[in-house]
Amino acid sequence: MSKPKSKIEVASPEEVAQYATDSATREPETSTAQTPEDELTSLRKQLTEAQDKYLRAKAEAQNIVRRIQQEKTDAICYGNAELLKAVVAVVDDFERTLEAAENTSQADAVVEGIKLVYDKLMKLLKDNAVEAIESLGKPFDPTEHAAMMQQPSDQCEPGTVIQEVQRGYRYRDRILRPAQVVVASSEPQESPKS
Repeated sequence: MSKPKSKIEVASPEEVAQYATDSATREPETSTAQTPEDELTSLRKQLTEAQDKYLRAKAEAQNIVRRIQQEKTDAICYGNAELLKAVVAVVDDFERTLEAAENTSQADAVVEGIKLVYDKLMKLLKDNAVEAIESLGKPFDPTEHAAMMQQPSDQCEPGTVIQEVQRGYRYRDRILRPAQVVVASSEPQESPKS
């Protein structure tokens, strides 16, 4: 059996020159080579920072989604608020008309017709989650009432609503219009006579 001849290849002078050029332009390795433990510590630190950034970005994205959903829900839920404010103004006109018509005895049919329209309008408001704010005899609440004036009263505690000038309305959990009220104040003290 014959042995295959091993062939040794010798680099050409151009290949040698190319290798020499590559070696000369390559930067020498610095002596600050990291140990495997240092490299592992550095990689763990980078991983922790990347995980922290990821979690923060994820939380921010979730907050944005929640905020957009809440804004959308509010827009749907309270989109009719301006229309309902206008309807409430019509209710005020009906109340004033009813009050004036009840003072005359000849307008019974008119009063009855206006009462029917008024009742129908009030039902419409109630069906759409609008309700009147009950104020008389209740403690003054600046979130529901607008104080028009104070009046001394010996029948009510100071800070109690004693008269409703204009009814207030609530739409779901928001105030459409605060009630304009007169609030009881403490009795004025008489000045000592000298």
